[in-house]
Amino acid sequence: MTTDNILDNPNLDNLFIFATESADKKFEKHGKVPTTFSCVGDHEIKSVGAWNLGTDEQRERFDKCCRLLCVAEGARATVYIAEIWTVLAASLDGLRPSQHPRRQECVAIRAELPGLRANCFYSILRDKAGKPKLGSPIGPALVEPIDRGDQTLPIEIPSPAERMQAAMELQQLLVISGN
Repeated sequence: MTTDNILDNPNLDNLFIFATESADKKFEKHGKVPTTFSCVGDHEIKSVGAWNLGTDEQRERFDKCCRLLCVAEGARATVYIAEIWTVLAASLDGLRPSQHPRRQECVAIRAELPGLRANCFYSILRDKAGKPKLGSPIGPALVEPIDRGDQTLPIEIPSPAERMQAAMELQQLLVISGN
């Protein structure tokens, strides 16, 4: 998939192809997938990523970076990728998914377009040496309409001044966080 395909036509199919190819590249290069957020602007796709989001403060900072990036780039679509544990069981028996004996390691992908969100989970396959690669989807993508206020995408197209302000705040936040 070329970047031009997504820039010309940011639909759910193209966003999921982009995300799965991105996850495969990360597995190949790093052996794991960092939490990655990408936004499709008018002329390019920009991303921010994090290897560790273990605290509320780290997650809040990452979420703020994602929202600022969307405004700064005038995002038309977004993709979020993360390695997670999931449990396909009726009950977690009081355990976190990462602690459950029937847990499954997977990659979660969320794509957003204005007023629409789609989520899909992909299995992680490992070869005999333990090297991971992205597997098949675990069920169909869940596509749902969503209130624009609940999206990472800006509700309205940001003005040039709003975009510039968001870019400055994002740069300052990234410098402060050391990421």
